[in-house]
Amino acid sequence: MQPSTPESLTNRDLLKELFSDVSLLAQRQVKLAELEARRQLKREVRVIEWLGTGGALAFAGTILWLVAAALGLGAALAGAYWAGALIVGAVLLAAAAIAGVIGWSRRVKQPLRRSRRELEKEVTWVRHQVTT
Repeated sequence: MQPSTPESLTNRDLLKELFSDVSLLAQRQVKLAELEARRQLKREVRVIEWLGTGGALAFAGTILWLVAAALGLGAALAGAYWAGALIVGAVLLAAAAIAGVIGWSRRVKQPLRRSRRELEKEVTWVRHQVTT
């Protein structure tokens, strides 16, 4: 079969072929984006794994530093290691309380405020349209 030339096709056939080509192009673009997204997702999962490992190791290191600080304080307090642990624990709990209060004060107090306001405007407008 001979490939058709644009001159030999009717307008209807040209449009049909054009839409077919556009559809094929769109399908291929979607497939390409899908493949690219899948590959990037795998890479991001590996990044998260490495970051998680680093975070876990940093957490373990921080715990060891805190234990060392507690032992050092205990040694400075004539061998009262329990007192050093209590002091370090109290400092950490105070820092946790401060962070908790700051975090609680920054919470969203009116969720979706803008969306609610816009929705109320729309409802008011619809009511007005219905009653007039």
